[in-house]
Amino acid sequence: MRNGAERCGTGAETLEGGVVTAVVRVPGDDVAPAAIRAAVARVDVVQLAPDLARVIAHWLSQYAALAARRSGCRPGGVVEMGLALAEAVVADRPGRELVIGVSVARVDVVQLSLDAARRIIAWLGRLVELAGEFNSVAVEAVRRVQYVLAEACAAAQSRNRDELPDVGATPIALSHDENGGVLTVAQAASLLGVKQDTVRKWCRGGELIAERHGSRWFPKVAAVQALQRTRGK
Repeated sequence: MRNGAERCGTGAETLEGGVVTAVVRVPGDDVAPAAIRAAVARVDVVQLAPDLARVIAHWLSQYAALAARRSGCRPGGVVEMGLALAEAVVADRPGRELVIGVSVARVDVVQLSLDAARRIIAWLGRLVELAGEFNSVAVEAVRRVQYVLAEACAAAQSRNRDELPDVGATPIALSHDENGGVLTVAQAASLLGVKQDTVRKWCRGGELIAERHGSRWFPKVAAVQALQRTRGK
């Protein structure tokens, strides 16, 4: 290829025959190991499909509006999170996907930190509560997304309990984890609208199916869903 040797190592994009070609800098023997390590990371994140991120942004705006309607003020951080999601969706366009072999892919997704995902879970729970008063939200759809987000967070926590490094695990998509899905006591309490001590009591008494790791309980997602349906009747 003409001038290929010259372009290799520039780290720029070149134009050849009307086609833009991305050129990757090839590391030489003089590259420090620290520089290579800095280019690779293993992180705990929740990945959202752009369409779902767009829906969640809409729900957060609904929650902020309903909360303001009820109490006269908007909850802190909700509007900002919704705007951040909306901006991420716009930045994602045109939604390309590049598959490289079987195990490697570059995909356009919206990534949430676990902290952001947990806050969204709590906000969606409050949205469901307010929706009961104003009857303006598709409650079941909100609950389904809430549980799937909780499962994704729980999957990361499950991996971290196995003493993985602080940088965590590989990115986690919205799906069931290998253990069938578990929640923390705090997450279950938020979803069920009860105190954490109540959740622990139900776990100990067998009313709520849960895993126990040391002194900590991790309620099963399916069990929490079933209990919420029962309590909602």
